[in-house]
Amino acid sequence: MRAKRVSTLDRETNEEVGVLEKVRNQRKILALGKEIEVPEALEELLERNPIEVLSKVDPELARELKGKSIEIRTEGRYIVIYRSDAVFG
Repeated sequence: MRAKRVSTLDRETNEEVGVLEKVRNQRKILALGKEIEVPEALEELLERNPIEVLSKVDPELARELKGKSIEIRTEGRYIVIYRSDAVFG
């Protein structure tokens, strides 16, 4: 994870004091209405093979998608997995 420097003012001296704040820059998978955080160690693999990452973090959801016609899109921090064979209505 990356650390971000946030400046605040010390109440007594009125000087800037640096405070480290953890910034969550994790990618997420959004599939079948479920949002799953991807561990930092798997983020590189996520770009190459999102289904393999999904099978490691949520095997049950990966089994539901296996054999289905799907589309994968990147939208900001999200990898969105759509079932293209799903029928609505």
